[in-house]
Amino acid sequence: MTHAIIHQPDPALDLVFERVVDIPKELVSAAWTTPEHVKKWFTPAPWKTVISLEASGSGQTSGS
Repeated sequence: MTHAIIHQPDPALDLVFERVVDIPKELVSAAWTTPEHVKKWFTPAPWKTVISLEASGSGQTSGS
């Protein structure tokens, strides 16, 4: 299912990459909320990731 983009990017300032993948929404949610998953794509090796996620949905992610 395809959804319309609500945000209108500014071509002078924004670079937009979009890809539609056929995966379960539960896996997408896990990729954004499970520290082990986030560490693999947020900051690839050799950098390190520090993640603090709360049950309320808030959290902090930083890479170095």
